[in-house]
Amino acid sequence: MPLKGQVFIGPTCYQILKHLVGKKMYSRNLGPVTIKNRHPTEGRSRRGGLRFGEMERDVVLVAGCPLLARDRLFEQSDYYTAYVCTSCGMLAVPPNDQRYGKTRYQEARCNLCVHSTVVETEIPYSMKQQIQMLEGLHLGVSMTVQPKKT
Repeated sequence: MPLKGQVFIGPTCYQILKHLVGKKMYSRNLGPVTIKNRHPTEGRSRRGGLRFGEMERDVVLVAGCPLLARDRLFEQSDYYTAYVCTSCGMLAVPPNDQRYGKTRYQEARCNLCVHSTVVETEIPYSMKQQIQMLEGLHLGVSMTVQPKKT
């Protein structure tokens, strides 16, 4: 049975969402990094990496996935191989240092200790930069490292 009443029919406006999911979806495994701190570049147009911030880090650690946090925050971000002296704990000069325009040293050596063992270790590149900044202020950062047991 039809209802009796007045019905108004007129122009109707509607809005459509301009940003569609298919155009926003983006991921990458490896890609360009910034020269300054070796972090992944920002933005999809520059083939940048996705932001993995403090809150995401906290969620991953609370979920019990420390290896995932290490992979995202260290190995896929700013992995760096540093050479550290075992006696004084300071950063050593890497082998085949190209600062002087030619290869001068065939193995890593410490500038402070004459006869010392230098070991290879993995640190974030940002940590290396922080150590160098502190050394520029005449503050020594000593790391305790041990050779790898093979």
